[in-house]
Amino acid sequence: MAIDTIIAKALGGGKLAKTQYVKSALSKQGMRKNLKAYGYRARELNPEITPKQITQQYDAEFGKGARTWQGEEQMFVSGGSTPTKQTDISLEGQRPLQLQDQSKNAARKRANQANRNKVGFSSPAARENYARLQAIVRNENEATKAAGGSFVASIEHDIAIMGGKQWWKKNGPYANDNANLFIARDHYAREYKNNFEYWFYNWIRKRGNNVVVKTDRSNMKDLILVEVSTGKELGVVPMPKGYTSGVGNDLKRLTEQLINQST
Repeated sequence: MAIDTIIAKALGGGKLAKTQYVKSALSKQGMRKNLKAYGYRARELNPEITPKQITQQYDAEFGKGARTWQGEEQMFVSGGSTPTKQTDISLEGQRPLQLQDQSKNAARKRANQANRNKVGFSSPAARENYARLQAIVRNENEATKAAGGSFVASIEHDIAIMGGKQWWKKNGPYANDNANLFIARDHYAREYKNNFEYWFYNWIRKRGNNVVVKTDRSNMKDLILVEVSTGKELGVVPMPKGYTSGVGNDLKRLTEQLINQST
């Protein structure tokens, strides 16, 4: 059965229902294009579906081996914060996806964990507290799943570990201490912070790397810019009303304005 017929059977309806899939003997690029096409159709039908959920859905339909290229599992991962443009496999404004070799994905996770261990815990008590929060999140999500809902809770950091490493280099290994942690239950606020950080830390790296982003605890939605060298708060970048994805040009302009005003 042709790939387009198989996927049409798995994902009915939507504007992407007539996507033209690669049908010839597949290269790695062609295979990844088909996987991304499946992912974007899944996101058309459910814009909030995560890469992990897309993977589970795909494997349930076709088997895990259908994502393997020459022995290497292909992983659905986030494609960053910039919404898609309309292409032959995606609609304009969708949350972007990428495919990554499982070995590279695992190496990235190991590197992230090594960095977390390096800058993330100041004491055994801090590790124990983090484990306590993990248990709370796990229990909440299991209860939500049992009730028919989606996973919504997660441990989040006021100032990110990886993006904010200049802050932790200056102030010490306190990224996973309780003062920098909270349990996030607002999906869109979490999505806003994740997308903004992805854009911001790539952008600020070329501009001195002297500013970090932290959560505004007064409403758990907005973001505060903080100067690393002085600890001074430079201003607030509010979460847009009705936010779903991406980082708009108005937010980028406001961010640059707030930083320029401080210099």
